[in-house]
Amino acid sequence: MALMVVAIGCYVFAPVKTEHNGGTWFGYTLGVISVGLMVWLAALGLRKRLIRPGKWSQKGRTSAHVYLGIALALIATLHTGFQFGWNVHTAAFGGMMIVIVSGFIGVAIYATVPSKLSENSGSQTFVELKSQLDQVNLQLDKVLFELDGPSLKLGERVLKTDGVLVSQLRALFSQVALPVFEQFRDSIQQARNAGAIERDLSLTVLRLTQSKAALVKRIRLHQRYKALISIWLAVHVPFTFFSILLVGIHIFAVFYYW
Repeated sequence: MALMVVAIGCYVFAPVKTEHNGGTWFGYTLGVISVGLMVWLAALGLRKRLIRPGKWSQKGRTSAHVYLGIALALIATLHTGFQFGWNVHTAAFGGMMIVIVSGFIGVAIYATVPSKLSENSGSQTFVELKSQLDQVNLQLDKVLFELDGPSLKLGERVLKTDGVLVSQLRALFSQVALPVFEQFRDSIQQARNAGAIERDLSLTVLRLTQSKAALVKRIRLHQRYKALISIWLAVHVPFTFFSILLVGIHIFAVFYYW
């Protein structure tokens, strides 16, 4: 916070001969500070993944990352003097801002998704949920041998609605809740009008269907939460290295044409 206040004060009162831009002595100073912050943030990101628990709290690491990111956005903007164009210098600034904005999004994701993931999965892993769903499908398959007519039709439709092999992207954008009873309302009503044995078997199918619906919902939620984290990492991490590369080209161009 103090660094940002000092940077703004110096930007307003610094004695520069021309308008502010990256080519003044003050612009170079802010540029050096910006590069230092970028390297520090990148190193801090690696440290967050390599550090052992107990040496530095997760909250402390996240707070440092956020405040340094805000400081970098401000100081780098002051470094440009608000002068932009279609060149490598603006590209370097744009790449850096993408990383910073995606970092803020990542903070929001990691502040909410892990707890929701734990709440959804409970003490079970994804593999255990999948195994439990496979067992329900096997039980449904066994009941089908004793069914005919509308109940058999119902059971076959239940088995086709698996929902486990959907990709992460499909899980991310698809409907999470499986409207089983809405989908099979007519078949359920026909099964209730059947004989006693048929009705008992149909109720078994309905019970298993309800269990399956709950499992499919949990599995899809798990895939959705995992997809959010995976997609964020696929954007933030590559753009971090890409922005560092652009800044390196920017620095080389500045000294080459000096």
